[in-house]
Amino acid sequence: MKIYFVRHGESVANKEGWVAGRLDPPLTILGREQAREAGEQLVNSNTAISTVVASNMIRAQQTAEIIIEQLAFDVEYVSLPEFSERSFGDLHGTRKSNPTLHTSPDTYFAELEKAGGEGSKELDRRVAICMKKFESLQAPVLAIGHSGFTRHLRLRYDPTCSEYETLLDLPRFENGQLHEFELVANK
Repeated sequence: MKIYFVRHGESVANKEGWVAGRLDPPLTILGREQAREAGEQLVNSNTAISTVVASNMIRAQQTAEIIIEQLAFDVEYVSLPEFSERSFGDLHGTRKSNPTLHTSPDTYFAELEKAGGEGSKELDRRVAICMKKFESLQAPVLAIGHSGFTRHLRLRYDPTCSEYETLLDLPRFENGQLHEFELVANK
């Protein structure tokens, strides 16, 4: 299935350089502008979105609201808690330069779990729930969420991602940027 994805606009955490994860900072003024620009890009591309799915986190919800306001047609709107960013446990609120966040792919999830964060099995479970939900919705779908979680979703369901790639191999999604990719349930 074709999916369009926008990472939420810049949040207070992005601006100040701290790990947000499951913390819920709102968008900044720049983040609101990025959301407007993503909406304009979507409108100018003449893409007729049927469904907008957003994480239940405020930064994604605000981004979705701003984009939906620009659409000249009605869409189904779904808030999906399983599409939220992963938990970083005790690392929430720490600086993004924290060395634990920059370990090798082999130790990344183990380090997160030691800090009380979400491990790969829990993340895999939520990714599977999201994929099933996406498949049940009327396409095309615009998903508004978070870089880390969506990279994990792509690793599992995007056929252009190699089975040898890891979460840390995929480039981060920039705030407010519109992307398009195919997801396949049986990759």
